[in-house]
Amino acid sequence: MSDMQGNPHVYEGPQIAPPETINDHYISEAGLTDETVLLSELARNTEATLALAYEQRTANLIALSVATYANGSAMFPGQADQVRNAIIARLGLNGEDNA
Repeated sequence: MSDMQGNPHVYEGPQIAPPETINDHYISEAGLTDETVLLSELARNTEATLALAYEQRTANLIALSVATYANGSAMFPGQADQVRNAIIARLGLNGEDNA
């Protein structure tokens, strides 16, 4: 997953969810039960869904940046710099935190 720079919902290593989560604290208090295992999987599923939504939003921004009318003129010329900068940040290409 290290090739998904800029996406705050993707973490290095085998886990999707960050190692320190509310669920970990819940497991330490309640013990390892069917409920805590289910909550753990729900947390990881939620993180995976958020990661996919983030990537879809990035793809939508890329599509927006190249959107043109039939005559070839840009659909959103006034926002081109903002959209381009958001794409660069979301892809993790500027060395800064994502937008």
